[in-house]
Amino acid sequence: MNLTKIMWIEPSHCHSESARIGRVKVLEDGNVLQYREKIFYQLKKKNLEVNYYDANIKNKYWISECSQNGSDAIYVIKAEIDDDVREEYWLQIRKLNKYKNNSACIPHMKYSEEEMNRIHAERIANETFSLAEKYSLDTAIESVIVDLELRLIKENYKKLNPKNRAIENLVNKYISKKDVEKIKNIIQTSDWANPQTMWWYDNKEDLVTVLFNVFSKVSSKK
Repeated sequence: MNLTKIMWIEPSHCHSESARIGRVKVLEDGNVLQYREKIFYQLKKKNLEVNYYDANIKNKYWISECSQNGSDAIYVIKAEIDDDVREEYWLQIRKLNKYKNNSACIPHMKYSEEEMNRIHAERIANETFSLAEKYSLDTAIESVIVDLELRLIKENYKKLNPKNRAIENLVNKYISKKDVEKIKNIIQTSDWANPQTMWWYDNKEDLVTVLFNVFSKVSSKK
């Protein structure tokens, strides 16, 4: 008999699907999950943003058991609840009888803003080192800037009037030339020839600090 659980299913921030709350089959001790027609496999390199991927289209997801306090969301601000689990979700998991007919919920964030800035900085630091190693320093720096642009557009879109849609103004406001030089210096001084040493960890932590400070500035200016 397959074990089933009511679970939170949230696509990564790169995808536009809405989050869902539904009944999921737990297979192979949780290494494989099935929700409707979709099969999810647990990521070997899971993190605090994603832990499974869709077997067909390779999109990444955060999937977890639903919490009583509703603190399940990584990024989304709303989730649809499947009809067949709606009452069980509200009555048995959330203990909120008055909402038992609601087919959607507004969740609390799983992490604080400071924690999310740290998580985001660590992810971008890992990606930056990987791009620098595989391609070039310029590619790695460009990736950091593009990521910041996307973040700024999302968080400041309403403030960008039609006459001034140039995101460069916002980028220059939050990431200084000094920050960019710090990032370049950290990567340039990395000893790629000695992967067994601790340089990678130390340099990555330096890069995380720079990125965390930039992301914190963005958050404080919302």
